[in-house]
Amino acid sequence: MRKILFLCSLLVFAFTSCSKDDDKEEIIEPQEVARYYVKYEVTFATLTSFHNLTNTALTCSTEKGMKKISFNNYDTFSWEATYGPVDKNFLASLECDSPGAIINARISISKNNESFVVKAEDNKKSSLSLQYKITF
Repeated sequence: MRKILFLCSLLVFAFTSCSKDDDKEEIIEPQEVARYYVKYEVTFATLTSFHNLTNTALTCSTEKGMKKISFNNYDTFSWEATYGPVDKNFLASLECDSPGAIINARISISKNNESFVVKAEDNKKSSLSLQYKITF
């Protein structure tokens, strides 16, 4: 009698154990957070060979807030800098005033160490303002 009871218990246990689907745990892989970098490029063109960039005011947005760039010489006709990482929806902005100069500027964005892509570009005389909001 005990043997029959033991066999019945063993059969009940064998058929009521977890199914294969219950053994599989649902694995949720964390989504990688996108990392963006912003590159600013500015060049100055003038009709004269010397332009006083000490009168130039350049301001750009960075991951730490707005940054003012100073120029201390006469012969620098270009400036470039990369900032980041920044988050999606970051507003990249660049403002430049350089009396008498033609200003060429661009904002480029890199996502997750991919190549930089130009997102905003303009050229104007004496004063220029560019913005681009990261939405991709």
